[in-house]
Amino acid sequence: MRLVLLPCFLALAVGCPGGSKDSDSAGGNDSGDTADIDLGPPGCINLNGEEGDFATITAALEYAAAGDTVNVCAGTYTENVLLDVGVYVVGAGSGTTFIDAPVNEAAFDISGSSAGVSGFTITSTRSGITVDQASDVAISDVVFSTPANYGIEANQAVDLSVSASAFNTPVYGGMFLSGGTAVVDGCVFTDPTSYAVWASSDAAITLSNNIFDGVIETSAGADGFAVFGEGASVAMSHNVVTATDGIGVLVTDGALVLDGDLFNDVAYAIAADSSTFSADGVEVYGATTQGIFVQSKSDISVTNTIVSLNGGSTTGLTSCSHDYDAFDGNCGGIYLAADGVTMSGVTVSDYESFGVIIGSARNNGDVTAVVSAVTVENVGRWGFYVNEGTGTYDGVNVTGVREPDASWIDQCTYEVDGSYYTSVDRGAGILMYGGDAVITNSSVSGTEGWGLSLVQSNAEVSGSAFSDAVCAGVINFTGSLELSGSAFTNTTELYSSFGQVFDYQGATILEGNSFTNTRSYYLSDSDDGAGGYYHYSSTGYGRDFYASASSACLIKDNTFTAGDDSLYIETSGCDIIGNTWSGYNGTILTNYEGTDTDPVTFSGNNVTDHAGWIVYSSYGTTTVEDLVVGDLREYSYGYAQTWIHADGTVEDVYSYEYAYGQPAFYAYGYYYMYDSDGDGVNDTEYGSPAGLTLENISMGASIAGIVQASEASLEITDLTAESAGGDVVYAYWSHYAPEVEIDGVEVPDVTGSGISLYGNTPDGGYALISDVSFDVVSGSGVVLTGLAEWTMEDVALVDVGGYGVSSSGSYSYYDYATSTSVYGTREPVITLTGVEVEASTSDSFTFTNGVVSIDSSLALDGGDDGLSLDSVSASVTNNIFATNTGYGMMCVGTTLTACTGNDLGSNTLGAHLDCSDDCSL
Repeated sequence: MRLVLLPCFLALAVGCPGGSKDSDSAGGNDSGDTADIDLGPPGCINLNGEEGDFATITAALEYAAAGDTVNVCAGTYTENVLLDVGVYVVGAGSGTTFIDAPVNEAAFDISGSSAGVSGFTITSTRSGITVDQASDVAISDVVFSTPANYGIEANQAVDLSVSASAFNTPVYGGMFLSGGTAVVDGCVFTDPTSYAVWASSDAAITLSNNIFDGVIETSAGADGFAVFGEGASVAMSHNVVTATDGIGVLVTDGALVLDGDLFNDVAYAIAADSSTFSADGVEVYGATTQGIFVQSKSDISVTNTIVSLNGGSTTGLTSCSHDYDAFDGNCGGIYLAADGVTMSGVTVSDYESFGVIIGSARNNGDVTAVVSAVTVENVGRWGFYVNEGTGTYDGVNVTGVREPDASWIDQCTYEVDGSYYTSVDRGAGILMYGGDAVITNSSVSGTEGWGLSLVQSNAEVSGSAFSDAVCAGVINFTGSLELSGSAFTNTTELYSSFGQVFDYQGATILEGNSFTNTRSYYLSDSDDGAGGYYHYSSTGYGRDFYASASSACLIKDNTFTAGDDSLYIETSGCDIIGNTWSGYNGTILTNYEGTDTDPVTFSGNNVTDHAGWIVYSSYGTTTVEDLVVGDLREYSYGYAQTWIHADGTVEDVYSYEYAYGQPAFYAYGYYYMYDSDGDGVNDTEYGSPAGLTLENISMGASIAGIVQASEASLEITDLTAESAGGDVVYAYWSHYAPEVEIDGVEVPDVTGSGISLYGNTPDGGYALISDVSFDVVSGSGVVLTGLAEWTMEDVALVDVGGYGVSSSGSYSYYDYATSTSVYGTREPVITLTGVEVEASTSDSFTFTNGVVSIDSSLALDGGDDGLSLDSVSASVTNNIFATNTGYGMMCVGTTLTACTGNDLGSNTLGAHLDCSDDCSL
């Protein structure tokens, strides 16, 4: 399923709030009379510090020239002051000098350049100060007390400076700039309605060391902004924005630069649309909708920034809500859509919807990202998400990504009409959707979905760490993944559906990684009805790598330590080369439903301290070569239930553990037939490869058997083991006619039989056995039942507890077409050359049914007959059947087509029974 990256989560329907505002006209009065003021004492209002007796500021300005200063003494003045020349008006201080502007007039209308105002508290039914097309105007130490419009309204003012001033509850906003440039430093904006600062029409404003507190929103999405740049450039440095209903800072169609600013308890902290953007050293706490939202068709950057819903100094809102299924974008940390994104030194935490999202602001576009040192903690759904991006990501560390909707937890698959599908769009620590990514020195841990999710992406991942993911540490869906030098581990009791790395219809290379403690549990909790709960867990569900319908797979030079099942390859081809495993309790390699076009090769690997199957091949073709295996332990499986009481005490209810041996190799359901028609082509449905091929295998002691197969063909070459706790090779088939080829097997101590093959099918099956040596065998040496044809040469069986070599043509199978059991006897074609059996407890050779040829073979010191033939047609030549407890040869219902050159001497009961005297030398 394709994930859709929303182009915008913010309704930027910016406009004026309800109602209208009358514009203040700089440079002239609106209406109203100026009240008479008594003249102050000498020197109260003066020019340039000299004594004067001006009763009003306006009167003093009549005598002022550019560059003069009007000094105003403490008191309250009601006048509209026009500054059309470069004069400074300086009050005695904002705490003692007050201007109550006439009705519908500003306190100061400034149109002269190089003018200034300082040291006043201003009240006005319009804006407090207007600046119209003036330059180098300075305003400082001014308190704007509840102006009906703006505190300062500037039109095309150039180099306007506002400092150390306070804007208290302005009705329409603290400052409005239309064009021009301004610097605002050290000011406080308290409870303004709609805006604290609004810059428009190509204005450029620098805001530093200011405090914006409690901006009041009147229309959702349209106002409630501490700083609003509309077609303007806004540069902010070390400001504090708190308790704002709407957005801390919003810039549209302009530019926004942030440096060291703090945003606390703001719905949207930072937003920029169609604007250039950079943020450095910014801190955002308690932004309940989004921390940072940017859409820009240019390059943007975020560095050394913290965005946290609950961290830092937040004292207000600490939770947020959003539509999880529809993904409305609310309750997210940082959203960046741009042509290029640079991000470094960023921390995001505690959001319900996502931590970081990076994408392109253009339709069908790609974003180029350079990301380093990013930490995302305790967020919902997605920790770090890049959509259609090409980039490098170094030191991206994500922990604790959760599913806010509890119904999604553990839902790594979903069901439709009885079929289950992988939930690719589950939450993830890091999600790369499309594009190309190079990820280095990063980590993901403790996610309730995927760790690293690659969807239709090409990714190189190195030097990274992954642990404790509910679905999988890494998923590669229909993409290309090269994963190297990384570490995977589980540190908690965790149920993981797909293990550590999951390749789903993609191509994956794993090289030089380490997998540690990949153990997983089936977990279930149930309410005890008294405030506590029962906790059930069972072991053995861990998995390192799972490939399903993968186009390519290479697993090379990895280290696997202390896990459950390791590799699961499904309908995929894979080369597994030069890896090491130790301390596993499960299956090292499972190959399921592969074919000769998708073979699995297991080459040059090393396995030590293992319990369970090394290879389990089911309906697939698997080749194992150059394998070194240490001693094999018993496989163990356990489950337990504990009772966690309401007071927190823990009580063990029950626990069980089972341990049993498993053969090293198992194959099921992939077969091929012997070339029965002599045309040089194997008669097979699938092709010539065997279900399981073993070549050059060196093993220690096996707690159980070594090779077991059902409905599968086998090729075994050069296998040695110190001992076998069961049959060295056991194969059974009831439907097909596989072939078993064994060449070069040596096991000196066998608890069980050496080779047991049972062909209970209509067609039997075929075996070629050569260069085999078993010494001290508790069961029979070789048992072949129901086969159609088999050949044995250069085989040595010593100290055998049952038959040396035993064959029967009897077979039985269940015919599913007729729902009946079928019993029958076939006449197998049997050829033995150079087979030696010494010290068997029963007959050294016994054959029932078939056509037998035995030449240059040996049966010595057997516990019964050397050769027993029953209902066969036999050629017996140049053998030694001597010093056996029974007869050298015994024939029952047998036709001897040739019987010469045999040594039948020194047998206890005689040379032969019912055979031919011609058989002996």
